[in-house]
Amino acid sequence: MSKQCGMGINKDDAMAESIKKLFAENRFSRIIECGTFNGLGSTSRFCEQIKDNPIPFFSIEVNTFYYAMAHQNLRKAGLKNLVTLINGLSVPRNLLPKKEEIDLSIAYSDFMNAEDPKQPYLDEVDFNVLDDVLGELYQTDYEQENELLFLDSAGHMGWIEFQYAISLARKNKTIILDDTNHIKHFKSMQHIRQHPKIFTIIEENPDRHGFAIIKYHPEQTK
Repeated sequence: MSKQCGMGINKDDAMAESIKKLFAENRFSRIIECGTFNGLGSTSRFCEQIKDNPIPFFSIEVNTFYYAMAHQNLRKAGLKNLVTLINGLSVPRNLLPKKEEIDLSIAYSDFMNAEDPKQPYLDEVDFNVLDDVLGELYQTDYEQENELLFLDSAGHMGWIEFQYAISLARKNKTIILDDTNHIKHFKSMQHIRQHPKIFTIIEENPDRHGFAIIKYHPEQTK
């Protein structure tokens, strides 16, 4: 999905280095990324990390134009064969917030100078594509132990996507949240801090709008 916040990851920035370190210390079974954007940010970073030892990698992008751009960019970079791009919405469409439900007061948001600062967020996901891609990918037969889940979708739906993802997860996994000091994942981080039994914060970085790397232990909820 689109990434108004930061617009992808630069090669030498803090998150890129954190991703390298994460892969050096872990052997992941599968990667699911929500928010491909143009394919040149986190998507390319993940591809670079798995090119010598490929694992299943699915990247979801709701914006049809960004999806096509990512295909082109990854093909040019020689990375397209390492990732399955999906043009779709990560959550069921009925979970998306209505305009009156979007709260821009909780943290930084992108369009405060716009005449209607909420409408651009609604426009970011207004594409006629399949929905509930996460639900499909997290069917019982598909989920694996020690997956990596990267959540960086449209700003107004980060908290909703996070809640939906953890409701589906039944096995331990690593989660990367981008834009944690932004309306996207401000509430997600609040929830994580309030539940230390099932979430372990591995890294929290304030760069740009912030990001965090989390270990999720759903078995601890039983």
